Amino acid sequence: MKKRPLMFLLVGAFLLAGCDKPRDKEKVQIMYRYSQIEEVINLTELEELKNKITDKENFVLVSYADYTCSCWSVFRDHVLRNYVQTKKIPIYVIETELLDGDYRGLPIRKDLTNTPVIGIYEQGVYKFGIDYKTKSDIFIERDKFNAWMGARIKDPLMTYITLDQVNNLITGNESFLLNWSYSICPDCVALDKKFMPNYIKSLKKAPKMPYYIIESKPLRDAGTWVDSKDIYGLSDKFNETSGYATGYVPTLQIIKPDGNGATYLENGNISPLIFDMLVFQNDQLEKVGDIYKIKDSYYDGVRAKTYLGDYESEIGKVINPEDVRELEYGGQTYIVFQPGARYNLHANYATKFFDYYWR
Repeated sequence: MKKRPLMFLLVGAFLLAGCDKPRDKEKVQIMYRYSQIEEVINLTELEELKNKITDKENFVLVSYADYTCSCWSVFRDHVLRNYVQTKKIPIYVIETELLDGDYRGLPIRKDLTNTPVIGIYEQGVYKFGIDYKTKSDIFIERDKFNAWMGARIKDPLMTYITLDQVNNLITGNESFLLNWSYSICPDCVALDKKFMPNYIKSLKKAPKMPYYIIESKPLRDAGTWVDSKDIYGLSDKFNETSGYATGYVPTLQIIKPDGNGATYLENGNISPLIFDMLVFQNDQLEKVGDIYKIKDSYYDGVRAKTYLGDYESEIGKVINPEDVRELEYGGQTYIVFQPGARYNLHANYATKFFDYYWR
């Protein structure tokens, strides 16, 4: 009987240690690095935080109550800035007063005397955190902060890069996976925010090659997007093997540099380096009488056979009217799919693509 209290203490100590340093499978997977990020990202409105929670994102949040306190300025300038610049992982910061008394799980005292605080969120829900009063050295010493974070998050497997960085990779010698994306595109959101997080959860080891994402908005704003789709092989203008029509997002490419990348770029056609591609959704519809059919699809029975094998073309398939909607815009009628109607099919194609090239 005398051994029971000791046993209870040992078990309690083990549980506390387990909470202090979670097991690897309990870590939160941060999804993206951003190659150009240099500073923390300040949230100036509560709605910005609410959107991240509603979208069920994985993210790191810091909150402070007194900007004049050296505890905050030292943490921000000496610790956080170095972490962001080194790891390229975003850290979101919000003033405590903007939280409106609802701290969204953050370990903030009602008297606000223990800020700054750190919170790590998984699928929009607070999971890990620490406050300045409990462990002040984490907020002062870089190594201790880095160790605390490393024990609770998994580093991203996907990195946002610029076009110049894409070009540097093309002139290099390492194979890579490139995702041409557009943040407000529903098809891109479906791939980036729904498919990829679920797929990454299934990985048991490091992927075969690096995964990069290029946001197409700067190219669209600069008026170079149409030409870029041809140069970089999204369209079929030069990329006759795997290019799709005029080019769409999201398009994923397996690129294998061969030492001649600079020449291909100079000639305005990198197609010889594109080993294979995936286009997520973006099937085109037509109405024949009262019947809706697939007018065009990346999956025409010829492209993508490397990772799909022999398969039946999507082109010409009849579509359930419940999966279709007709929109009037500018005096024209556009036939489009209902949101999510093609997700399962394309998620299956994407799974086979990633299983073949990335897993």
